[in-house]
Amino acid sequence: MKEAARRNRGKRRQVYVLAIVGVLLVSVAAGVASTLLYVKPSGPQPSASIVMRIYPHLTVKEGGRNVVVPAGIGVNPDLWKDHSLDAYGPTNPPMAPLHTNAADGTIYVESTVARDYTLGQFLDIWGFDTAGKTVKMVADGQPVDDYRNHVLRDGEEIDLDISP
Repeated sequence: MKEAARRNRGKRRQVYVLAIVGVLLVSVAAGVASTLLYVKPSGPQPSASIVMRIYPHLTVKEGGRNVVVPAGIGVNPDLWKDHSLDAYGPTNPPMAPLHTNAADGTIYVESTVARDYTLGQFLDIWGFDTAGKTVKMVADGQPVDDYRNHVLRDGEEIDLDISP
């Protein structure tokens, strides 16, 4: 009889331990879930509505000298002159749908709508004035007559040669 009582106590102890472990696991899971639901991530979050991403590359020469395509076009207020396309750009953080992240000539076309964007629109956002100048353009090795209305394509290499 003592042996049976000892076994029963052992089983009850196991049940209590399992119940306590179960309660602890449920509490931890509930705490993690509530944290994920109510704590907002810090810092800027990417826009979830970007449906178009292409990355052409631009090289500019003016008067035979290389012109740096600066970082921050369409992001930095000093390099964001035309805001006519703002409704199509990322919103968090806000930027134009045509912008640069680095001074390497890569144009980031990241848009909330799938549509054609032109080199002229990028130059307008930048505020790069070509008025009264001769502009010759080559895209992927082919001459282009109308550089302002040239539709940007992913991975495309664009060379602009500007002279007074």
